[in-house]
Amino acid sequence: MNYLIGFLVGLESSLLLLDQRFYWRSMITIFIFLIYALKNFRYSQLRSRISKPLFVTIIGFIVYFYLNYDFYFFPEFYSRWGLTQKIYYLFSTPILLVIFLLILGSKKTNHLKEFIFSFSMTFAFLGFLLNVIDYHGTENENFLAVRFLLLIPIFLVYFKNNFIRVIFFITLFNINLFYFSRTILAASALFILLLTFRKIIFDSKRIFYTLNFFACFVLSVFPVLFLIAFQEDSYFTSIFLSESKGVTGRFLIWAEVLLRVSENEFLLFGHGSNHDTLYYQSDYFLRNLSSHNMLLETLFRLGIVGYLLMISLLFQILNSCYAGKDDYSIQLAWILIICGMFLSCLYEFILFDGSGILNNIVFWFTLATLLVGSSLNRSSQA
Repeated sequence: MNYLIGFLVGLESSLLLLDQRFYWRSMITIFIFLIYALKNFRYSQLRSRISKPLFVTIIGFIVYFYLNYDFYFFPEFYSRWGLTQKIYYLFSTPILLVIFLLILGSKKTNHLKEFIFSFSMTFAFLGFLLNVIDYHGTENENFLAVRFLLLIPIFLVYFKNNFIRVIFFITLFNINLFYFSRTILAASALFILLLTFRKIIFDSKRIFYTLNFFACFVLSVFPVLFLIAFQEDSYFTSIFLSESKGVTGRFLIWAEVLLRVSENEFLLFGHGSNHDTLYYQSDYFLRNLSSHNMLLETLFRLGIVGYLLMISLLFQILNSCYAGKDDYSIQLAWILIICGMFLSCLYEFILFDGSGILNNIVFWFTLATLLVGSSLNRSSQA
């Protein structure tokens, strides 16, 4: 039954994202995810699986989100979809972390694994097929491609046969080539690299924590590193930039978002948790824009306080994986976080709402399901 429900919800999700008026329908999908996360939830189980500092950080982030929410802010976009979208943006970001906590408190997880496997397979491959035949328009290619990255750890848990795994990776490679999303190709290569060397990484506590720190550091300074690396006539520029398809737009986007951040007199607390950069007309583009970077999006919305909560949350989740270092499922969870953070350097994936909310839900649902693959008590993990 869980496989059937996952398939039906995945079918609906693939179809609804091709319709720009999907907000009210996506809330139904999110509600089904929430029901699955609630099933078999035990608070005592949650507290045995999660450290107190991490629990406090997650709750603190959710509370801060609502304290920072501007209930008097009505962007032009609201006039198109009204109350439905206001409800959507009110709940879609915090519910990611709520679902994460609920799954960590689940006493039984078979229903979660069956549901997310069926949903993810349908969501990824059917979305790809609909995109190929251009059914009812098309969807952002990065959103489509990232689903296959999220599918990798689930697939590896379910299938132990190396031949099947090789076929999957060949299929994944060709799909990514079809989209030619260099970001997703790089993230997939990073996943395979970390998967290959995971035993070496988890056998050394120093290497493990160093990599966690490095991942958080890179996420924090990536816009600066990017601007330095892609100077005119640099080696990276000659590889990645082209007239047909390049990343030059991020120079202008990040410069503008940084300007907006600096112009805010309340830099400490940001513009407001629901003040998505998407709603602000760009001086450089004839369209609204997204910041394409989770650090910049966080600073814009939540300020320095929100950023410190966000980066602390990710760092603690990464560190908590060491207590289950011998569990294959938890190793995959750690790799998924690293790759998700890498993608977040190039767009605000895994945290904030927007048209990618269902991908974000799949990320947190998958991550939590992988983390409960171990029966180890990790409450003592700092």
